[in-house]
Amino acid sequence: MKTRLVGTDLRRIFDLIYNKSYPTAADHNKQIKQIYQKYTTVSVPAVNKSKSVGFKMRPRDMTDIIPTLKKNGVVVFVLIRRDIARQAVSMCSTNRLQFDLKAGKIEQNPKHTINLRTLDRNIKTCKHVLKQKQYLINMLKKQGISVHPIYYEEFCKNKLNFFKTFLTKIDVTLSDSELKKLATSQIPFKKVHDNEIKKFVINYTQVVSFFKQHGLTL
Repeated sequence: MKTRLVGTDLRRIFDLIYNKSYPTAADHNKQIKQIYQKYTTVSVPAVNKSKSVGFKMRPRDMTDIIPTLKKNGVVVFVLIRRDIARQAVSMCSTNRLQFDLKAGKIEQNPKHTINLRTLDRNIKTCKHVLKQKQYLINMLKKQGISVHPIYYEEFCKNKLNFFKTFLTKIDVTLSDSELKKLATSQIPFKKVHDNEIKKFVINYTQVVSFFKQHGLTL
């Protein structure tokens, strides 16, 4: 986005998406598009309000939209990655790798040496973000918002259970076959690195020792 979508426009977006009193789909989708054009050149897909509608956003000051969330009964999910060690390692790689893997330019688990200074900075960042997200969850709960943490590790471990739990929280029921289809459907990107960092970190022993100094384990 050119600038951050905040304030009046963000509140308006949430109203247009979740308030069911707007007369026609064409009307609210047109207004959504007009707002988004101020911030991005990316086309916005039409919103079908007869179904459950999701809105993904990066963490920011939520106080602006709390009244809108409450008014429209929006359920908030906060994505959390609990494994700080592996997240800190993954942040040492460029995001470009995921696109290169998809394009076939590289193979899975490209090897590299972890810079310990960068790793130290990443650990601090991960811990800070984790605290911020926990604060956000507690703050929204106090405001009477329905909010739930969802965990990256649970998604990777068992997608079927992950989606089943997720959908239960928004009162969506799928048959076992529909859930299985959802959990096994292809996603556009694959994991660049294996969960076992020994397969791609050249200075693995040094990294493990560094984690122990920070009270972290792999």
